[in-house]
Amino acid sequence: MISSRPATIEVPVQAAADLQPTRVKNAGAFALAITSLALLLMICWILPTSLTGTPIWAGVVIAPLLIAISIPFLVREAKRQNDARLLWFLVAALLVKFLIGACLRRWVAIHLYGDRGDLVKYNAAGVDLSTAWHQGTFNVGGRHFVSTEFIEIFTGVVYTIIGPTLMGGFLFFSWLGFWGLFMMYRAFRIALPDQSSRGYARMLFFLPSLVYWPSSIGKEAFMLFVLGIAALGTAKFLSGQIVKGVVLAGLGLTLCALVRPHVAVFAGMGLFAAAAIRKPRAGAKRFVPFAKTVSLVFVGVIAAVLILRADVFLRESNIDTEAGLGAALGDVADMATQGGSEYPPPVVDSPSKVPIAVVTVLFRPFPNEAVNAESLFAALEGTLLLCFCIIRIRSIWAAARSVRRLPYVTFAWMYTALSIAALSTFGNFGILTRQRTLLYPVFFVLLFVKPVEKRRAVIR
Repeated sequence: MISSRPATIEVPVQAAADLQPTRVKNAGAFALAITSLALLLMICWILPTSLTGTPIWAGVVIAPLLIAISIPFLVREAKRQNDARLLWFLVAALLVKFLIGACLRRWVAIHLYGDRGDLVKYNAAGVDLSTAWHQGTFNVGGRHFVSTEFIEIFTGVVYTIIGPTLMGGFLFFSWLGFWGLFMMYRAFRIALPDQSSRGYARMLFFLPSLVYWPSSIGKEAFMLFVLGIAALGTAKFLSGQIVKGVVLAGLGLTLCALVRPHVAVFAGMGLFAAAAIRKPRAGAKRFVPFAKTVSLVFVGVIAAVLILRADVFLRESNIDTEAGLGAALGDVADMATQGGSEYPPPVVDSPSKVPIAVVTVLFRPFPNEAVNAESLFAALEGTLLLCFCIIRIRSIWAAARSVRRLPYVTFAWMYTALSIAALSTFGNFGILTRQRTLLYPVFFVLLFVKPVEKRRAVIR
């Protein structure tokens, strides 16, 4: 009698898996040698751009120190996934963040903008605070631990540790941005282990705007870092690691609220929505009502606190929140329309404006709207990203259909929608391209959900 069951072939998978960690360990031993070669290029790049009186040696010392701190964590991640190639990928991403991110960003800031821009203020405040603290005067000069003044204090703390060096500051903040992206990647791997993590990692670590913008002394790098903490905590929470998830998400959202409360609100509302509609985990249906009630109450309290903090922040910024959402968004639009790249902002105050707001926030400016080299660069990236999203339309549709099955996707949808509504109020392409670097890492989750293939009939 012939069995109808298909024959199976035994594959010695374990032997290959046992060899992989050794390869990862050996690769980690050579990683520092490769980074040393890259540092030679970095030194050749940054020395000609040093400013008079700027201790450039500090930047040269800090770069290998930050790389040495990073390597063990990158090796650990490669071991966790039994993939030696992942180590090289992550090392390359870190070097790109330093060489193209920090160094190029600093060159542009000095040679194209001179003494203009927020980073000059952050640098000056950091130097003053670190000098005073080293002399025994422990105060923050009347600054508050919120918004711009918080970043000034944080820069002072950084300079107290590494020394008051502009290049070192760029490298450190760029390093923070890298770890923000890394935690976004870890969140994807934890929450969506069966999805297209390789494609997501390529977009995350090598998209030019994510390499370039969050690599300067300022809010973008810090916010990307703390948003990465919040995303990682969200992924752990939604995957059943309740305590770790609560601690990380709470920490990330709290730090977000200190600088940009509205971003914390978006992430908090995303977590609340994901926790509310997710399916119960297998084997835990008996405890679902109690666990879900506790989770929703806890996350709801966090969201409420963040909303109140954002309301206070808007009021302190002279934005009227009592007149309704549309009026508040209009006030923000008036404040954000400045500089040399203005355009009429498509404020989302009605459903009819949603399509143009989505296109504007995610993909504009287009090449015909570019007014300088930076905007042309952003236009080319936005156009290519638009084409890529069209190609990945099936993944976006799959993400829309899997909000209950994949709660982290729900988080991504909610965060993306709220961010688009907020960024639609900006009427300046220069501001928009920087601000949406906090949107892209979460939005890209929607592009790498695998479409559900139709079941094919089995022919016996």
